[in-house]
Amino acid sequence: MYRMHRWLRVVPLLLIVAALALAVGCGGDSATTTTAAPSTTTAAPSTDTTASGGDIDAAALFSADCASCHGTGGEGNIGPDLRGLTDTALIESQVTNGGGAMQAFGDKLSTDEISALATYVVGLE
Repeated sequence: MYRMHRWLRVVPLLLIVAALALAVGCGGDSATTTTAAPSTTTAAPSTDTTASGGDIDAAALFSADCASCHGTGGEGNIGPDLRGLTDTALIESQVTNGGGAMQAFGDKLSTDEISALATYVVGLE
């Protein structure tokens, strides 16, 4: 009976630790985490043309690489709200190098893709 009682105390603690690890692993700033109401507004898809003539679908990149932490409309989720950002150079640096709990994407995305993402994020409302 004592062993069963002990496990009843450990299991909830393990679930809390796992939830916190998931939240920290996806990004965000724990000092300024906010909960936003779900957004029904989505940004218009953006397709940029690279210097080499290829098209970059920034909306698809955002959906694939950013939305899980920053929300489908940039409204924030685990990561911070991206709406209202205006400095593309700062966004490009953050995406390239990561920082805080955010992973770096400089080795996954091209410079043109990161630039297209930064322009897309600036356009989020």
